[in-house]
Amino acid sequence: MVIYFPESEIGATDVYTSDWPITVDGIRLDTLAWNVESLSGRDLVPDLRGSNVQVPSRHGSIFAPGKKYDDGKLILKMWVAGCDGAGGVPTNSYNEFRLNMDKLKALFGKRSGLLDVRKKDGAGGTRQAYCEMSSGFDPDVFGVNPTGRFTVELDIPAVFWQDLTDVNHDDTTVNATSNDMLLTNFVGATAPMDELWIVVDGPVNNPKVTDSATGHYVMLDDTLGSGEQWVVNTTTWSSKVGSAIEFTTGGTDAILDTISIGQHNPRYFALSPSQDIEVGPAINFSNTGGTSAATRIRVRGKRKYL
Repeated sequence: MVIYFPESEIGATDVYTSDWPITVDGIRLDTLAWNVESLSGRDLVPDLRGSNVQVPSRHGSIFAPGKKYDDGKLILKMWVAGCDGAGGVPTNSYNEFRLNMDKLKALFGKRSGLLDVRKKDGAGGTRQAYCEMSSGFDPDVFGVNPTGRFTVELDIPAVFWQDLTDVNHDDTTVNATSNDMLLTNFVGATAPMDELWIVVDGPVNNPKVTDSATGHYVMLDDTLGSGEQWVVNTTTWSSKVGSAIEFTTGGTDAILDTISIGQHNPRYFALSPSQDIEVGPAINFSNTGGTSAATRIRVRGKRKYL
């Protein structure tokens, strides 16, 4: 089925062919000039890195939890034709083919940074991965009006796909010394989320945040007074305390008072996806007392996907 999009959304001469397009740096790959014939890697689960421990004189091996993932992959099997984006064939179709081929070489051959690759999730959302072309390609060219077929293999160094925007968990009912909570805004995630903001508002003594699935925790071995905040940025490995510093780089360094233990190391913290993606990840927020109605915990980050 050929789908026509409004001119406000695409160029006036462009015809696109997919309800679920893939884009690379904003360029759709489903035109009549070039298109994705088939693809693999859209739902590829990366290999695991590391291995279990073999011990002499013992059968089998000892399970090592928390293995990390290898790079993600997206493999596009594409064709390119000697026509424009609406299927119009000029007198010199070979020149048009060469022009289209050169555009794709320039697109995928970017070396100044990673490619912003996006795909639809089927539910109205968009998932994003930053990629690079990991190997060259050599098109098979055939026909009087030239058509070429080739395969582009894209590597995802950060492994996972992710949402375009952050989601938030905000809980102000944490007066107890142990508080279990589901992060319902993170429902649907299927990969570990280790690029997070954690903000704890005092008063509270020795706040501790635990990833319920793994037992990994990050803890501030100190007391937060009323109006003070503890801010952890797991992307930059920062832990700071101060006033009105939520989701910023401000505050006083608290690394010496920060304890992080568990399988998400060296990250201070990460959210493990739930095995039931309709439930969402779970955490425990605990402390040694000193809380009030002003005590609060917030978690912010992008959902990630295998």
